[in-house]
Amino acid sequence: MRITTSKSKNSESFYITQSYTNANGKSTSKTIRKLGTLAELSAQLHTDRDGVVEWANEQARLETLKYKSEKEDATVMIPFHSNRLMDYNKQKLFSGGYLFLQSIYYGLKLDSVCRKIKSRHKFEYDLNAILSDLIYTRVLEPSSKSSSFRAAKQFLEPPTYELHDVYRALSVLASEMDFIQSEVYKNSFFLGDRMDRILYYDCTNYYFEIEQEDGDKKYGKSKEQRPNPIIQMGQRAFIVTQSIKKLPGEDRAWTLNKTGFKRLADNKPVDLTKLTDDDKNQLYYKDEPFTTKNWIKAHFLTCFLALLHFRLLNRSLKGTYTTEQLLRTLKDIKFADVEEQGFMPVYERQKITDDLHEICEFRTDYQFITKRKIKGIQKKSKRR
Repeated sequence: MRITTSKSKNSESFYITQSYTNANGKSTSKTIRKLGTLAELSAQLHTDRDGVVEWANEQARLETLKYKSEKEDATVMIPFHSNRLMDYNKQKLFSGGYLFLQSIYYGLKLDSVCRKIKSRHKFEYDLNAILSDLIYTRVLEPSSKSSSFRAAKQFLEPPTYELHDVYRALSVLASEMDFIQSEVYKNSFFLGDRMDRILYYDCTNYYFEIEQEDGDKKYGKSKEQRPNPIIQMGQRAFIVTQSIKKLPGEDRAWTLNKTGFKRLADNKPVDLTKLTDDDKNQLYYKDEPFTTKNWIKAHFLTCFLALLHFRLLNRSLKGTYTTEQLLRTLKDIKFADVEEQGFMPVYERQKITDDLHEICEFRTDYQFITKRKIKGIQKKSKRR
């Protein structure tokens, strides 16, 4: 909406008008509200013409906000057909619990931290999106990096990066681990007071298959009592025998998938389903990125950040709920896509969801949420 004026011989009048397209497809406008004449408004507001124009523009802005609110609050009519089948391969359910963790993420100013890191490195991927998704999925669906990538695709804001970008980002995160922890520590004071007079040191250890000490990996007693054998080839290369039947589901599916193989003789990609009899005498392989020492450091970093996010969110709730209650609630917050018109919350509204909305200063528990409104919610979750 905008301000228009009309002048006569003795006066000037101010109006709020709205442009629209009529039934014939032509652009036109209509008067929404008459504000008054210049003389009336000057006397009422005790100002000159510039002051009246400034006040009138503010009135137009408020009318615009009112119009948008009323339009969005209107009853939504979406037709459904009992004899129409669902579309193939169309995602209908989205996860939204990450939005509350996102409020903590931006409260810690990790987006700014990622921008500082990018200025020191040469990469094109979105480090901020990758780090935030790794943290959210570590809380909501802890699993491998490839599984985390797939889990993030269920978010209302799915990844725009690729899986190979995640693996590349791990090395950068590992190299910047000390800087990230230092910045997070400083920024955590923005989210509340902290007791920094006591330091807790965690002595947890992790199991590695090695034949000699190397860097962080030292000989010691494994709490898991693993006797797994390994076969050494060369100085630092190993072959680890593993039954395909005992592999995790996603690794077994990757292994048995006949695409993605290469011919050992020339490293050319091949499809095992299209081999000829002559081809069957060749050797073929497929490879998967190997978890290096830097990747292990990056994994520890994301685990630490995920725990910190969860604890800060729980503390914001003043310890009213148990860890299990909060985690289950975040996992259960989901939204159903309604004919691409918007989203319908499909979780149970409870006291804990009310409290989460209050501390994060946005709401997702409307009966129906338009696409424009969901974008506004996403924006608010990044505003703390």
